[in-house]
Amino acid sequence: MATEENCRGPASEFECILARQPICDRELRLVGYELLYRPHCQSTCCTEPDPEYATAQVMITAMTEVGMDLLSADVPCFINMTKDALNHAQSLSLSASSVVFEVLEDVVIDEYLVNSVKALAERGYTIALDDFVYSEAAIPLLECADIVKVDIRAFNTQALIHQVNLLRRFSVKLLAEKVETWQEYRMCKKLGFELFQGYFFASPEMLNGKKAPHNRISTLRLLIKLNDPQVSFVELETLVSQDPFIYYKLLRYINSAYTGMGKVFHDIKSILIFLGLEQLRTLVCIMALSRMTDKPPMLFLLMLQRAKFCELMAEQQRLTRAQRNAYFTTGLFSLLETCLDIPAQQLFHHIPLCGSVKTAILKKQGHGGKVLQCAIAIECQQQFDYACCNVTEQTVKACHYEAVNWAYKQMNSVLLSSET
Repeated sequence: MATEENCRGPASEFECILARQPICDRELRLVGYELLYRPHCQSTCCTEPDPEYATAQVMITAMTEVGMDLLSADVPCFINMTKDALNHAQSLSLSASSVVFEVLEDVVIDEYLVNSVKALAERGYTIALDDFVYSEAAIPLLECADIVKVDIRAFNTQALIHQVNLLRRFSVKLLAEKVETWQEYRMCKKLGFELFQGYFFASPEMLNGKKAPHNRISTLRLLIKLNDPQVSFVELETLVSQDPFIYYKLLRYINSAYTGMGKVFHDIKSILIFLGLEQLRTLVCIMALSRMTDKPPMLFLLMLQRAKFCELMAEQQRLTRAQRNAYFTTGLFSLLETCLDIPAQQLFHHIPLCGSVKTAILKKQGHGGKVLQCAIAIECQQQFDYACCNVTEQTVKACHYEAVNWAYKQMNSVLLSSET
């Protein structure tokens, strides 16, 4: 049998790529990220490492390679902790507001564990119990925990209700894990769950016969035009003038981002020229899509992150500006179905996307399709053969981290302009 020790090999053969999964509240506001370990081993005999190793890799990567500030986006990071990791966590210089320590479900509950958890709680750290199933033996943990995570797929409806009723006796917030549909989200919300985690926010809720309103189609055409290397400011002026909302938001953004500049704009064209195509493209993506839907902001963050990742991967292949724009559009529009709750086939029937972009999104074919698959694999914590994209694992990691950082900065700039 292959063991972890003889499979691990050199560091270059077994490396950690962090993934993160959003956690939101009842209003679908982002309140945290769970950091997830994604190993990549070039050896065919390699098995996934034990929890101690996974926890260590997550914490080392988060603190030394990526940076907690980048990963957290001003919300706490949830980190899975083994018994030994919980004991040693007290010696780390982590801000209590930046992390939530998750006690893994298979950790043996004894006095040693309870004392470690109590010590962290007394120092102000938030404690979560992962994949929790109620038992009398777990009461000491419940008495010092802040959050209880319940895997809703581990119970039928009646059993889930029973678990909730048992946990209501304690001063804990209930977090529903593995919520995959909007129906499940609404059910858990009705049962009293306060926090939610899963892929439900990124799964389209299909409505029979639902069509895209005219203003949505106009906005999508504007987004596509912004990615056309031959676009002129005259064309953009015509499209923006059809949407007073975007015109107004661009002015608000300039007022916020360029405070004290004292420049006055008399027409749309002068605003567009001032901002430039690159900045304009990003702003319109966020403003237009957030206007067209009531989906949570973290969905738009994911859209931008995926779009930038695909663009950066295209840069690694030394593709032309037009091709890089196409990859950006591929990443961005791959989540339009989710964003607008309209089937992709129906959406793309109305907007003039080039064939390669449609093929990449709908069929995951071509080099653009492989890059899109790579982006999705990172987000969903799945293994992926990076060689099919003609890049190394290190390149993928670099592109992913840069995309996360870029998307976060873009969202921050727009949110700031909305508050002024």
